[in-house]
This record gives sequence, C-alpha cells and structure tokens, in this order.
Amino acid sequence: MQEMFADKILMKATKAYVGKRINLVIGAVPRPSSPVLFSANHPTTLDPLLLQYALKLSYSSLLTEVAFSFPLVGGVLKAARHVPVGKRGTGGKPLIDTVAAIAQSGRPLAIFPEGCLCPGPGLAPLRSGAVRIAATARVAVVPVGIAVSRSGTREISMRFGDTLQTGRYLLRGWYVIRLGKPIHFDISPDDHQAVTECTARLALTMGQLMIEANNLLALLEGRETPAVADCFGPHCGYAIS
Repeated sequence: MQEMFADKILMKATKAYVGKRINLVIGAVPRPSSPVLFSANHPTTLDPLLLQYALKLSYSSLLTEVAFSFPLVGGVLKAARHVPVGKRGTGGKPLIDTVAAIAQSGRPLAIFPEGCLCPGPGLAPLRSGAVRIAATARVAVVPVGIAVSRSGTREISMRFGDTLQTGRYLLRGWYVIRLGKPIHFDISPDDHQAVTECTARLALTMGQLMIEANNLLALLEGRETPAVADCFGPHCGYAIS
C-alpha cells in the first residue's frame, strides 16, 4: 500500500512537471508478464521519473544518493523502493543483490548504466551493473534510447551541504523514447568476461536506439533528412502526449 501511494505521488509530480511544455513521444509499450529491467541512456537528471511517466509503468530504479537527501522526496523515493547509489565502487555485489531481490519480488526495474549524464550526443561507456543485475535476477533487459530537445535543456546547479551538484533539466521541447526488444543474458554474474561481452552488446543496441530516437527528434524539430523520413513514417505507431 505504501509503495502504491508513493508511485502515485511520483507520477502526479512528474505529470505536473511535464505539463504542456514537454511533448513525450513513445512507441507501443510492452506489458511484460514478468519483471524486466529497462536500461536507458541518461540525457537529463529527471530521466528516471520521465521514463516511468511515459511508460505508464511504475518501477524501482537506481538513483544517486543525493536525491534521497531531501526529507520528503527521499521518503517517497524509499517508499517506492528506489535504491540510492553512491560514488563508483561503493556498491558492488551487495547493491546488485539488493536490486535483484526487488525484481524477484515482482517489481520492474530501471537503470541508467552510463552512471552519469550523457556527455554529448553519444553514449558514455556503460558500467556492468545492468547485465549483472539481469543475470542475478534472471530478468530480461529492455534497452532504451532517449533523445531530448537540446534547445530546451538547461544546466542548473544546487548546493547540498558542502557539495555543488549540477543537473541537466528539460524545460521545454521533445522527449523521444525508442524501446528495443528484450534481451536475455543467460550467464553467471560472476563471469567477468561474459559480463564484459554482454555489456558491450547492450551498449551497441542502446547506441542504435539512441540514433533512431535522435532521427525521430530531428523530424519533429523540422530537421528532416531522407534517413529520418524512412524511420518515422505515418504508420510508425508512435504517440505524442
């Protein structure tokens, strides 16, 4: 009950943020019969909430521990079973096991495996967490490519104690999501070579989905090219909200 209430709060807050300033574009969303792990690139700070809102599917995600430092916000995030992540190297296997247990309880997951905001139009090197969680929990990974209107994004800095944190926020424009087909990684999470190879495979798929999402964005913003027109026809099945 507490989890459901927290999910509703986050959905309503995101809806208010999106308002009429942000146009969400997403294709058909699969309704899996078992938990899955959405693995997406990370162009803006609020991607965990925006993706969840666009999917119309509540999930638990890995979020920077800074997000939990606000008394009210942190409480809602914890109630919704989002998981705080510290600096690189501070989680390890205990963190993987914690997140995998959430999936095994029946709740979908989301992760942004770059571990940082996208440094540019390309994908930053992926960390192995997505593959290790999927292999531990035995869930499929749904790769996701996201593209946003650059002209509508702003970097905003806020101070948390002695630390200055800079986030990137979409204030207006397009938020385009391209979903890929589920990928099953039938490997041991402790097999370093297999994890590395599967992470590289996931990066290639996510990179291609990012290209497709950016092509759709180009068309929506009036930057049409022949390649763009081919991938965004009248029967593409995308919905704008």
